[in-house]
Amino acid sequence: PSTVSINPFPAPHWEKYEFISLLGRGGMGAVYKARDRRLGRIVALKFIHGDDPGLIQRFQQEARAQARLQLSLIHI
Repeated sequence: PSTVSINPFPAPHWEKYEFISLLGRGGMGAVYKARDRRLGRIVALKFIHGDDPGLIQRFQQEARAQARLQLSLIHI
């Protein structure tokens, strides 16, 4: 009997990141905990399901809001 190994990460051989674990799944996609190999820091990577234009737009809005939040925290 053969065993099939299923890698739970969407990009198992991504050089920039080392995937650590799945943080959660939702209607929009999945979020993974990973380590940025170049910077040596822990990050969260979000992958959205498919190529639905509505989901992509929501993802971009979320990313912009997060970037504004991070920028605000830096200037405090």
